[in-house]
Amino acid sequence: MLLALRRDRMATIKDIARLAKVSQGTVSNVLNERGNVSVERILAVQKAARELGYVANAQAKQLRKDAPLSPEIAVILPNIEDERYAAFFSGAKTHAEQQGYSVQLFLTDSCPYTEEKIVRQIAALRLSGAITISCCIDHPTLYKPVLVNGGRVVHALREVKGADEYIGFDLRRVGHELGRYLLSQGYRCAGVLAGPHYYPDDRELVRGLQQAVNLPDAQPIEIQYIYADRTASSTAPFEFFRDGRRPDALVLTNSSYLAHVQLAARVGSTGDCPPVIVLSRDGLHLQAPQVARYCLDYLGAGIAAASRMLELLRRNTRPNGRHRTLLPARGFGRDLPVVSTPRLAKPVTLRVLITKGQTTDALLRITPDFTRRTGIEVEYIQQIPSEMLETVLASGADEQFDLVRNNMSILSLLPARLFYPFTEEEFSSLTAGMFPRVVRDFSRIEGKRLAIPFDIGAGMLFFRRDLFEDLVLRRTYYEKYGAALAAPQNYMEFVRIAGFFDRAANPESPLRAGTSVPLGSAAELCSNFILLYLNHAENPDFSRPGARIEPDAVLQSLRTLHAYGKHAAPMRQKAWIGATLDHFIHGQTAMEQVFLNYTSNIVQLHTNTVGGLLGFAPLPGGNTYITGGALSIHANCKNPEAAKQYIHWACGAQQAELFTTLGGLSPHAEIYRNPNILSLFPWYQQLPEIISRSCGREVWNFIDSHALEVRSFPLLRKTATGQLGPDEAAKQLLSVIDSCLLHQ
Repeated sequence: MLLALRRDRMATIKDIARLAKVSQGTVSNVLNERGNVSVERILAVQKAARELGYVANAQAKQLRKDAPLSPEIAVILPNIEDERYAAFFSGAKTHAEQQGYSVQLFLTDSCPYTEEKIVRQIAALRLSGAITISCCIDHPTLYKPVLVNGGRVVHALREVKGADEYIGFDLRRVGHELGRYLLSQGYRCAGVLAGPHYYPDDRELVRGLQQAVNLPDAQPIEIQYIYADRTASSTAPFEFFRDGRRPDALVLTNSSYLAHVQLAARVGSTGDCPPVIVLSRDGLHLQAPQVARYCLDYLGAGIAAASRMLELLRRNTRPNGRHRTLLPARGFGRDLPVVSTPRLAKPVTLRVLITKGQTTDALLRITPDFTRRTGIEVEYIQQIPSEMLETVLASGADEQFDLVRNNMSILSLLPARLFYPFTEEEFSSLTAGMFPRVVRDFSRIEGKRLAIPFDIGAGMLFFRRDLFEDLVLRRTYYEKYGAALAAPQNYMEFVRIAGFFDRAANPESPLRAGTSVPLGSAAELCSNFILLYLNHAENPDFSRPGARIEPDAVLQSLRTLHAYGKHAAPMRQKAWIGATLDHFIHGQTAMEQVFLNYTSNIVQLHTNTVGGLLGFAPLPGGNTYITGGALSIHANCKNPEAAKQYIHWACGAQQAELFTTLGGLSPHAEIYRNPNILSLFPWYQQLPEIISRSCGREVWNFIDSHALEVRSFPLLRKTATGQLGPDEAAKQLLSVIDSCLLHQ
């Protein structure tokens, strides 16, 4: 019989305890997700709370003076309309949430009274800290109530006098660079539209600009300064064109001013809008006529502020002294030019043989831009990886492929005579800025420079963080195995977790299966075996003297495949690599081993029922191998100069951010420090380290990967499905591997 409650009274912890027949302390531990409570009691408390319609009064809990700080961080901004503040908030929120903190947004509209009210509210709610772009720059004690609670405060972008923590940009230096730019262009009169002078960010920028243009060696330049807040930003630009004046150039400290300036020039002046230099958030922009962007990484500033906040929260004591971080500016040159490559005199069409996949999809999306800029048409011939090698090896004088994208793992199988050699100067120019390890492994065929790295990938584990952090599942797993439910550190743990989430083995599992097994793809199933081998072998480096296949590692790998195959959702009909990720995206599996060059569609998790609660970690055991491809010019290419233009465009640093944003994986190292990319694909932050310790040509120079895929597939499939025992399969597979070894 349910506990009877008056309709005008909310259920309490005491009511739940009576109905669940447990102590109030047990109820408190369950509701606060702490304490050593059995699964049976957790379920009883949760059931009683649901039946009574109990809703935790979070604010009341936080208002208790003895309550612990809430795992929430406040981000306080002047507004969210400015792209710089929106980017800052996005960076801070993403980074904080990845570390388990929630984020609350507060807006001051640059009103000190509003900010004071917000601070009192944050202190009352006992939030863990505040990241603030403050409008109270002369009020260093404003945030004392947060600090008294034990919280932390990080000031950003606007430096507050006396504040202990600050993260921002060296705006005086930025202003100096802008001033030198004006001088370098030979301008004699210019205008500067800045925010209110009493805020230190724009004030410091203007001071730096003034110092630059007033140096003894500087040519004379007249500058008109106009300061405007948001309310005046639409009318202030007309002052630059009053009485028929027209400056040679305009400097805008906020990208939101650009539209207002262009409007003022169009209706308030008889001439065209003068050249504009505008401070902008870092990111992709199409080049606009007469507009130069000076980029500041506001998204990265948000990440840095959140990172510093989390560092402070991990400490038990407050740091001594001031901590001031000035972030580097990106500067000029980030825009995508509309025209930057000379067009050829005669029409040219390049035929590119390339592997099907999401990297190719990304390339196809942006190829029209290459054609528009150069006049070179591009025709793509797409094949699956197993077809590519045979097509390339069979190519002769009658084949009309101009360029080929070869997988790095088959470069040792190709003859050098099929491809055009690059000079040392061409090669150095085309590979500048790429991972040195990638350049080494992706570029040489028979020791010659015949390929330019185009795309990369490496193995990684993705898992459902929301399920791995679920209170009932965590406790159930602990009671069953005596271990914490966490990302597996080895394949024994991987198999155990796969079984735990397999509904056939555990009817209480919320999912169909623990992981997937690719029964329809020889390439992916062989890839899974190789990953297992790399993590079971004592030394998987085949390039060392006397290296041999380790029979015990082969056996253990097959036993692991057989063990987790029993708990895996089979993927039978899809032959392409990365298909198993579909099970994960659609909420059928708890974790998947995937290669990063096949994971861009995982961002769909942000819009489905999983809610973006995605975890990522190195593969169990930590070992993986590099994959990806390189572009080569075929020896039969009729127009190698056009082919070089294509490679310079497709593999170049200028295209890397857009290519990676659309689903490719560029070999340029700088991309994986780009906050815009990391905000979309946060797991890419681990890629540089993974690349540095992955296996590469030390494996593929000594084994025919194509032959291994074809010959091992029947054995691996039977092992994964239980049709063949791992011990018997190991005997047969050792013979297969031996037949695929090179340089014996």
